[in-house]
Amino acid sequence: MTMENCLGNRFGYARVSTQSQSLDGQREALSAAGATAILEEHVSGKSLDGRSQLALLLDLVQSGDRIYVHRLDRLGRNVRDLINVVQTLRDKGATLEVLEPRLVIGDDLASRILLLSLGLTSEIERDFILERQRGGIARRKELDRGLPKDQRAYRGRPRSVNGEKIRLMASDGFGPSAIAKSLGVSRMSVYRYLRQGPEAGFPITEPRTLP
Repeated sequence: MTMENCLGNRFGYARVSTQSQSLDGQREALSAAGATAILEEHVSGKSLDGRSQLALLLDLVQSGDRIYVHRLDRLGRNVRDLINVVQTLRDKGATLEVLEPRLVIGDDLASRILLLSLGLTSEIERDFILERQRGGIARRKELDRGLPKDQRAYRGRPRSVNGEKIRLMASDGFGPSAIAKSLGVSRMSVYRYLRQGPEAGFPITEPRTLP
């Protein structure tokens, strides 16, 4: 998108982590909310580095403009970056509206507290899910060393697949192999959920792996 195309004062910002992910859902939601110009990019939200369209948005906005994002984590994946972006918008006199959950971030104390709370919750939730799964599997495998197979606490794939955890990891750019390894399920279970579950449409790619 060029600067000549950004003539309105109702901007939308859309982001996904990889080229194979679709922005269609975000575009539709932002347009329906009232965005007249949407800046979009395929880039990780872990930091502000390489976020050229977000940088352009922050440069374009003026006092009285309204910025729409589908979810708060589209702006940033960590609290520090999120606060910096929102503060820049505030300093320029712009208003941020998040569509899911529906809220308006202004310059009042309540908005600042809400922003910090949501940002921390999102960041902690992602980290906790990944660390808990990896740590739990590692501990069970350690306890199982030397035991007969029928006495082991960790027996591989659980009976059910936690779709919410798969959704969170997929939205963070993890591919099926990394998700399966972290959650202790088969890769086929992850593929099946991504293709047929509530979040059908997530890309079947391998953009990120676990250490």
